Amino acid sequence: METPACVDDDARTRKIMTITAVPSVHHSVSDADVHWKQADHDVFVATVHNEFAGFISVEGAEHTVHTAHSEPIGTYRNLREARAALGQHLTRSRTAAPRPNQHPARRRRWLALGR
Repeated sequence: METPACVDDDARTRKIMTITAVPSVHHSVSDADVHWKQADHDVFVATVHNEFAGFISVEGAEHTVHTAHSEPIGTYRNLREARAALGQHLTRSRTAAPRPNQHPARRRRWLALGR
């Protein structure tokens, strides 16, 4: 998607700048790509390719897995099962068919008026 933006160099001239959005690159995810760190005594955080991928919150004997958008995936009996569930979720979401753009990029056409 392109968005024109005006940049004022000074009061007499104007330049048009185009900003183009670049889609994110999807990498395949394996268990080796998921890195875990314990953020607190009851929170474990996952990263994939140095980006936040989700977390596990522990409450008593329950280990609840959340996506990178804090949406709960499920509750598991132990940390090993919870980590495996997030890994499976990441693999499914990364290999799923890409969704078509709901708003395809529009190109601005410059028309010569008066021809």
